[in-house]
Amino acid sequence: MTAQQEIEKLQAEIQKGTDEATTYLASLKGKLAQFDEENKLSENASAFFQAGIDQANASVDELKSFGAKLQDKSNDASAELVESAKGALDKVNASLGELKKNGESYDEKVKSSASSALESAKEGLASAAASVSGFVNATHEKAVAGFETLKDQFAAAQKALAEQASNASDMAVGIKDVVVDKAGDAKDAVVDAKDTVVGTAGNVKDAVVNKAGDAKEGSYTLYENASEAVQNAVEYVSDSLYSAKDSATGAVSSANEPAGKTTKAP
Repeated sequence: MTAQQEIEKLQAEIQKGTDEATTYLASLKGKLAQFDEENKLSENASAFFQAGIDQANASVDELKSFGAKLQDKSNDASAELVESAKGALDKVNASLGELKKNGESYDEKVKSSASSALESAKEGLASAAASVSGFVNATHEKAVAGFETLKDQFAAAQKALAEQASNASDMAVGIKDVVVDKAGDAKDAVVDAKDTVVGTAGNVKDAVVNKAGDAKEGSYTLYENASEAVQNAVEYVSDSLYSAKDSATGAVSSANEPAGKTTKAP
């Protein structure tokens, strides 16, 4: 059975046991009142047992209240609540035990008072005392018997709750391990991504540098080619100007020379 089912069964047993105990105590109170009415003893039985019956009823009511709490929290009852309810049951058993002791005390007290009574009355007093203690003992036995199965049910409920807590703990550890593994995988993925980005950035940088170098080298080559062309052009122009100058100089010299001498006739 699951922990919830064991708690529900425990609550039902508490309800049954407390209802029976309340009935037995009410019956005992009625029998004591009837006894007093019939026997008219100096030691009133109802008054003698009143405090014990009130205490027993109070402990039964406390256990009943714990049963109601268990009913409200049957799906998530704590081990502490079940332990507290078990403590209330112990109080019920203790109060019923005290009630039984009161019965024995009353028996002894009535017998003591019979010693001073007339011989003919002694037997009647002893019988009366025995009947009172008999009422009390019968009530104690019936009430305790009604709670007897509760002990086993408390043990079953506590065991189920302990197993549930253990399973929950194991599950929590398993989930933690999975989360740690996933976190580790995520961390590795981030590191790999970082390395990839850094590597890619490095490749881009190298490519840019290479392109820049190629561009620089190309520009330098173009500069050299342009410079050579300009130099060649300058040399060509210079040579042409020099040749033109020479031609012009020659032409001027030719123009300045006198025309062919005229030889006079002798």
